[in-house]
Amino acid sequence: MNKKFYVLLLTVVLTGHYAQAQFSFGVRAGFNMTNFFDREDCKFKPGFQVGVVGDLAIAPAFSIQPAVLFATQGCKNELPGVASSSDATTTLNYIQVPVHFQYKVDLSGPKLLVQAGPFFGYGLGGKTKAGSTEVDLKMGGDENLKAIDYGVSGGVGVQFGHIQIGVGYLLGLADINNTSSDFSVKNTGLSLGLTYLF
Repeated sequence: MNKKFYVLLLTVVLTGHYAQAQFSFGVRAGFNMTNFFDREDCKFKPGFQVGVVGDLAIAPAFSIQPAVLFATQGCKNELPGVASSSDATTTLNYIQVPVHFQYKVDLSGPKLLVQAGPFFGYGLGGKTKAGSTEVDLKMGGDENLKAIDYGVSGGVGVQFGHIQIGVGYLLGLADINNTSSDFSVKNTGLSLGLTYLF
């Protein structure tokens, strides 16, 4: 009985030590180009993302990487009869939580990264600007835009030591349009990110 107990205790301690040793914490910053999916009147607009990242290695070549990011989304709407510099720009601010399943291929030094997974977002609001006119946007409740967003995202990258550099694609599956209009509003975008794992 005592022997089994000590074996079990040793297993728990070693497993806990392994899990702790394989968890990394980091920070991320990046550049976004976002749009509304399947909207011909919209074009990509620049934005950014910044936040914290966790990296849990559950095998030598496989890890789970959740993050909590502040990210800007939105698009530029082409206004008929005016110059492109006067197009209406919609910027939406989100707290975004992507959870990526990451596969790492060792290239005898750097590692090739392939990742994919779901993301969840909560809209904090934003604004639409056309020329000198600026309108604040609210999200959630009875507002025109829903606050809850979700979808899938993925990408590829490389890792050099503690540094990961990657490009990604985000496809929103939630229609954030909260009106009775005949069109949907779904976030989509490309990103270039730099992650440092401590």
